[in-house]
Amino acid sequence: MPKRKVSTSKELLAALDNGVTDITVTGTLSGMGSLRLPPGVGLAGGTLVFGARGLILSADNALEEIDIECPAQEIAIANEVKLTWAQ
Repeated sequence: MPKRKVSTSKELLAALDNGVTDITVTGTLSGMGSLRLPPGVGLAGGTLVFGARGLILSADNALEEIDIECPAQEIAIANEVKLTWAQ
């Protein structure tokens, strides 16, 4: 399981693009609209500050000792919902 420490929003997005599944946030990351975590990704530490809807979990995600901030009218942490219709 690849691991990486990130201290900027750009580093976080690059880690996700590169398939890193164990990410430790140091400090406060801001300037993001919203962020979808791919399946199997875990985030730990730090603070994520969103300008809109916050973090969207997909499947098998883990959050540990991380603060999520977003506007009061938005959802800080949401689950991605995919519906499968029987045919």
